[in-house]
Amino acid sequence: MKTRLLLKLALLGGALALLQLVFGAATNYKDTPTPVRLCDQYLAERRDIIYFGESTVFTVDPEDKNKSPIDDMLQQLLPEYRLGSIAHDAFHLQLYEDFCTYIARKPYHPRLLIVPVNLATVSPYWDDRPEYQFERIALFLRHDTWWFRAFYRPLAAFGAFNLNPVSQKAFDNVIVYDEGRPVGRMKDFTDDRYMNVTEENMRDQLIVRYMHQITPEDLKMQALCRIADIPPHTDMEVLFYVTPVDYETGDKYLGARFSAHIRESVRLVKRLLAEKGVTPLDLSLDLSADKFHWGSRYPNEHLNERGRRYVAEQLAAAVRQRLGPPS
Repeated sequence: MKTRLLLKLALLGGALALLQLVFGAATNYKDTPTPVRLCDQYLAERRDIIYFGESTVFTVDPEDKNKSPIDDMLQQLLPEYRLGSIAHDAFHLQLYEDFCTYIARKPYHPRLLIVPVNLATVSPYWDDRPEYQFERIALFLRHDTWWFRAFYRPLAAFGAFNLNPVSQKAFDNVIVYDEGRPVGRMKDFTDDRYMNVTEENMRDQLIVRYMHQITPEDLKMQALCRIADIPPHTDMEVLFYVTPVDYETGDKYLGARFSAHIRESVRLVKRLLAEKGVTPLDLSLDLSADKFHWGSRYPNEHLNERGRRYVAEQLAAAVRQRLGPPS
């Protein structure tokens, strides 16, 4: 009797699994995140360049006459290449690593991957922020199989994945450092008093966003190095560039130590990449404050039309130097 019951349960499980496979295929694995689908599309179209990024790529100033994002400007400057962009608010180096590894496993490889190094993302303000983890996207990139895409929904429903690895409480209690000196916890820098912009609040926000002392052990620095180690058999070039920082505003509120700290952080990035035989394009201190459009109360890396145009032009020159004429 017990054996018959187990056999029936096994048959039922098999039938349900088969139905789930059919359903997944019939719906074109609809649970696959849009950025992963976009990556698949670019590979199917055999794009020459894939440009990864976060909000600095596409955020514009409402007063801009030309509201093209950086990737569109870059495509206009490089008509001889086919470019695809995968950009989303708060994307970061760990996720770029997952995309690069995903692409390296595919039969077609673009000639070039463009990977930004945004220094503001290499800090606890970014690393430990619950909404910046992107676990679902990372899962699909790391488990690149048809059965995973088919069974993701039921597995997720039964709690097989932890899609929220960082709690708000844990984030609130992260220690904030100003060049190695503890100055409080994250909750002290993210409460409602920062709705009002004051000189003190401006200094605090610059500290929490930029003044973390970067080390080779930082998760995003480790991801940076692994991206630079993409297997040679893929024949893909990687163009790293350090995104512009509004150092003039930083120096205004924190003094010259702000830009000195940015230089020190960039030196570390360059040293780590130099050990891999890679030289990044450094735009970190290239732009004055009038090329930025924060779009919020406090400084970030968002650019206005002139700033975006400058980045696109520098990238276009670097791409041509790397790739030469199209194949």
